[in-house]
Amino acid sequence: MNHLEHVSWAIRDGFLFEDMAFIQQGNGGDEYWTLINQNGKWIDYESVTFRPSIERGEFYALIDKLHEEGIQAIQRNMKKTRKRGGIDEWQNERTIR
Repeated sequence: MNHLEHVSWAIRDGFLFEDMAFIQQGNGGDEYWTLINQNGKWIDYESVTFRPSIERGEFYALIDKLHEEGIQAIQRNMKKTRKRGGIDEWQNERTIR
């Protein structure tokens, strides 16, 4: 939290926290691309700004929320399948008769 609050990160710098990665999207800014790791595969799912949550004392609640959203992203990703042309598309979840 201290590094996010007081350090200006360069674009594409980042850090890991547990199974999440945060990568700076703007030079010296506060906009991070958020990814979660699922069995060695990184799944992107959010863009987040940390400083307002730090100022409000809500940093750890935000981290918890991001982790929950990451788990949901993993679940969505598990419903994807490869189709022709190499494009990921959602699986059809209804039964075709």
